[in-house]
Amino acid sequence: MNTIKKIIGTWFAVMLATSAYAGCGLNGEISVQSNAFPVLDKIRAEVESCQDADFKVVWKQTKDNKGDAEKALAASTSPYDAVIGSNGTLAPLAAKGLLRPLDDLVAKYKDTYNIEDGMLIRMDGKIWAVAFQANAQHFMYRKDLFEKYGIAVPKTYDELLAAAKKLKSDPSIEYPFGAAFKSGWNISQEFNNLFLGFGGQFFKPGTNQPAFNSQAGIDALNMMVALKQYMSPNALVLDTGAVTQQMAQGKIAMAMLWGSRAKSMDDPETSKVVGKIGFAAAPAAVAGGSSATTTWWDGVYLPKNSAGKDDLAFRAMMYGLSDATVQKNNDIATWLRSSYKPTPYAVGVIESFYANAPSQPMNPAHSDIIHGIMGKEAGEVLSGQKTAAQALKDAEAEYIKTAREKGYL
Repeated sequence: MNTIKKIIGTWFAVMLATSAYAGCGLNGEISVQSNAFPVLDKIRAEVESCQDADFKVVWKQTKDNKGDAEKALAASTSPYDAVIGSNGTLAPLAAKGLLRPLDDLVAKYKDTYNIEDGMLIRMDGKIWAVAFQANAQHFMYRKDLFEKYGIAVPKTYDELLAAAKKLKSDPSIEYPFGAAFKSGWNISQEFNNLFLGFGGQFFKPGTNQPAFNSQAGIDALNMMVALKQYMSPNALVLDTGAVTQQMAQGKIAMAMLWGSRAKSMDDPETSKVVGKIGFAAAPAAVAGGSSATTTWWDGVYLPKNSAGKDDLAFRAMMYGLSDATVQKNNDIATWLRSSYKPTPYAVGVIESFYANAPSQPMNPAHSDIIHGIMGKEAGEVLSGQKTAAQALKDAEAEYIKTAREKGYL
């Protein structure tokens, strides 16, 4: 992810670039699969604007982006010519040999579509995806309440806990803090952020042997227990959407939420705290450490078992990711192009990048096994059913068993 950080470092000093496209020049028909959220609607609209008598695109948007892609790309001939997904979607596909490297197409069309180095996702020295946006969880806080109590923006989680203690008795809020602790994917991701923030490693270097049953794991789980005392009693059923609503309705004073949720805080139709929310880097788990969040990206990749439309599909998707698309839709994403002008809502994500937030792990043994296991075990710790040490011991045993069954060990 170093290349992504480099390109983000140029955002503040770059003017909007002008588009040099004079028509799509595409011939044939392609099929695309993606997730469903606003920025993808815009990219899809750009690609579909190329449709004419010579070019057609069939685009499937699904919330089951990962599962659908794995099934489809495993077919003898993929029904999709291009897929848009995130770190977590790409990792298992690449591990199963279902994707093709993009080095040749990037070299061929880099100048035509201004494909920047900061957009290129590499593994083992090869380009596997062209990314267009980044996301991370960052810290949101009530500026008015922080000013009222003389609270500085927390740089560490210990400082966050101290701020929560001060805010606990404020009559204008219900709870000081909120985070997506819903059992399953949400709480596992919160564990993931803190675990890496405490310096943890999921695997022994160069292997799929587990290393997460460690002091960093215990520290992460214990920190989550400490945070929970300042959260809603229903924290274990609250996902990202519910916590976003808590923040927007003025029920909490602080939250860890995705950067893509920031703009909604100033939507007068859904928010009661318009103009009152500040955005900052995710605090570090330890003083002087990296920001305790992980960086994610969304990008385009191509199936290995394609129908022979790689060149056409790549060109169509790069047209959709052009500078012109960024220029028209600057404020709806944290774009990975130097023509992007960061909005105030991107500040927290950018500061997290600058604070050395690590990439979301791309080892498929993590996304395929560990993430799911910790979604259960972390919930049992926070509900008081297990100690942190017992949960990690059980998680390790379950991982080894499952990893052997799936061929990772």
